[in-house]
Amino acid sequence: MNNILDRKHLQHGMSYQCYRKLIGQLLLLGKATGPNQSEKLLEFTRTNVATMQGLDKTIRITADAERLTRSIRRPQTWIVITEGWCRDAAHIVPVLHALSSLNFNIELSLVLRDDNPELMDQYLTNGTSRSIPKLVAVNSHTMEE
Repeated sequence: MNNILDRKHLQHGMSYQCYRKLIGQLLLLGKATGPNQSEKLLEFTRTNVATMQGLDKTIRITADAERLTRSIRRPQTWIVITEGWCRDAAHIVPVLHALSSLNFNIELSLVLRDDNPELMDQYLTNGTSRSIPKLVAVNSHTMEE
């Protein structure tokens, strides 16, 4: 793909810290991210909060991954399409945060899938599925992938 994203997609983006805070606040209210609320999604969210807390303390970036990340010279924005209840996201989003923290040229922006259907629909899995998480890396100036 060689899409150029609209900057409006970044308006809904949040930092990793804000994402974690949002999930925690919703959990205190007995809610998950997104319009669909169920006990199952709430339980996934509870588990994900614990998973991310653990990973934040234990993530170790390999030397190769660190070297590659630090070699990025042009400003990039890493847009991650996710939801707080997504179990796969609980394992990868903390790693993406750790990687992006290694290089000031990388801005990590997390957007919620269900709040951004137009963006999500540009990155369907096999053309039909709204599977997440998705990482979309764009040039921070041109917004081109």
